Amino acid sequence: MLIIATLSSRALARHSNPLLVGGPARPAAGALALAAPAGAHLTYYGGRVVSNIQVVQVLYGTGSYLPQVSTTSSPSMATFYQGVLNSPYVDWLNEYNTNIIAAGGTAGTNQSIGRGSFTARYAITPSTANNHSTIDDSNIENELAAQIQAGNLPLPTTDAAGNPNTYYAIFFPHGKTITLGGSASCVAGGFCAYHGTIAAIPGLGEIYYGVHPDMQSGSGCETGCGSAATAFGNYTSVASHELVETITDCEVGIAQFLAPPLAWYDNANGEIGDICNGQQGSVVGSDGVTYTVQKEFSNLANSCIVTNGASPTPTRTPNFTNTQTGTRTATRTGTVTPTITQTATPTPTPVNTATRTPTAPSTGTVTSTNTQSPTLTPSPVNTPTQTPTPANTGTVTSTNTQSPTLTPSPANTATQTPTAASTGTATPTNTQFPTVTLTPTATQTPTATNTATTTSSPPLSATATITATKTETPTPTSTFQVDGTISYYRGAQGVSGVNISVLGASLPQTTTGVDGSYRVPGVTSGNWQIAPRKTGDQGAAITALDAAYVLEALAGHRQLDPQQTLAADVTGDGILDESDVQRILQYSVGLLPQLPAAELCASDWLFVPAPVPPATPIAPSLTGSTCQPGALAFPPLVGDATGENFQAILIGDVTGNWR
Repeated sequence: MLIIATLSSRALARHSNPLLVGGPARPAAGALALAAPAGAHLTYYGGRVVSNIQVVQVLYGTGSYLPQVSTTSSPSMATFYQGVLNSPYVDWLNEYNTNIIAAGGTAGTNQSIGRGSFTARYAITPSTANNHSTIDDSNIENELAAQIQAGNLPLPTTDAAGNPNTYYAIFFPHGKTITLGGSASCVAGGFCAYHGTIAAIPGLGEIYYGVHPDMQSGSGCETGCGSAATAFGNYTSVASHELVETITDCEVGIAQFLAPPLAWYDNANGEIGDICNGQQGSVVGSDGVTYTVQKEFSNLANSCIVTNGASPTPTRTPNFTNTQTGTRTATRTGTVTPTITQTATPTPTPVNTATRTPTAPSTGTVTSTNTQSPTLTPSPVNTPTQTPTPANTGTVTSTNTQSPTLTPSPANTATQTPTAASTGTATPTNTQFPTVTLTPTATQTPTATNTATTTSSPPLSATATITATKTETPTPTSTFQVDGTISYYRGAQGVSGVNISVLGASLPQTTTGVDGSYRVPGVTSGNWQIAPRKTGDQGAAITALDAAYVLEALAGHRQLDPQQTLAADVTGDGILDESDVQRILQYSVGLLPQLPAAELCASDWLFVPAPVPPATPIAPSLTGSTCQPGALAFPPLVGDATGENFQAILIGDVTGNWR
């Protein structure tokens, strides 16, 4: 028998949880504990989790934003989401898979938690009604739903079983106060951020979102929402709190009891992030950048952790205190190598950056196999000593006692070209594009040129003149790889046989595989586009039912989402009317060999881009005389571009039942 118990005094709001914060709302007083509360344990109540979260970053109107919030260059919130979602910070969350029986005896949702991705950053223009100096959660929900329905934000995606995967992370400019259930942002007793749920909207399903008030100086959140060295560090810490809570308890905003749709929850301490509120650590993202994150609670470890495997030593933030004004302070401690006396522990540049200061001629080799960022601590005699973090491997072998000149080369390999009689090689195995702080210098190579003067009779005499010439090491042309997946706009099934062209580059065309994945190698740095196209493969997807959907929409009895609207405009004139109904019917019975929009586009399919920075989307559009089937535009690359995905739409398939 299912027993429905009510929640404790930590009552949930209708669509969001005021306790999902990283700031002055919790704890009420006293120092912040370094360990989880005694007896903390997350119980599964039967609700959904997020299988492979896809983050859409939203800037809520114009105004002053922290530069790392409003841009996509590294490091930024965009690179944070992409890098951290593809790191060990997420891998251990599979202990919260839902292929189990819930506390009330009901079956779980049978979901497995895996890595996620960053979709894109969007700037919206909110309506005046939803954009005052004080913005309530109800305004945010209304505006978010309206922006998605208007096509200004991408539609939520789902996993193979139809569970939502998309998370809209909404950031607000300076000067905006957010209110939620009688509480306010960045004030004593308020909150730093929260995440919520919008109940199912016709054509959209459930919407998961996070609210991030401004945390710049003067906001009120700059001192109460973390103790990182920078405002950006506190942003990422708070963002990681809400991100992981969304993954493990995405429907909390509509939960009212200790039962579905609530997922993983501790009725005494809250969600996975609340248990470890404010305890910061760090993790190296897939981009090689070290990001500040909040620790999360692990049932298996019975502790607050960053990862359950190899990772950099997290920065602990004890002595976090609350005052009556809601301002928190923290005393930070660092790890000091016992043999070294120094005033500060230097923070190493992420991704295999090593500093060597040898003396006297010899040869040496530095080989690093660690994929994390080691801490290099020089000993008194200037011999490189490596102090790796737990479960991290790294080897430094060197007999070189002369300062070599380090010249970083492309493809993530740093090569030492030493002067005089010294040679050295550093070969990291990290496959990410590194941040290299070594200063390349031209290598001078003495070249002998013989000038001889001879006489006509023996003995032969010669005068040799040796001239040293300067030779600069040539820089080879860098090439990169672009890859992604093309899946159908309903059901997320991979679409095979899509031709991928690189416009603006002399590269051969490639085709998506059976799973919809594609890979374009050998791309040079430059301005160009990825342009997918596909003809045929309609199967029996386009029928009279698609025409009926359009008729119902014209009569006001059905609401089509933006993807369905693109599929329905089979005349390609940008307008839905009776002529679209007629063309679909004619095509379904074989009277038309090809739909007019498909002929105009030279493609039976359209492609909605879901890019990862630095790519920018070029949305599909039809105007009657021109067609843009959809593409991704790229600026000059500095590394591989991965996860550059598209949603495919078969023109005419309004019901979305292809295959």
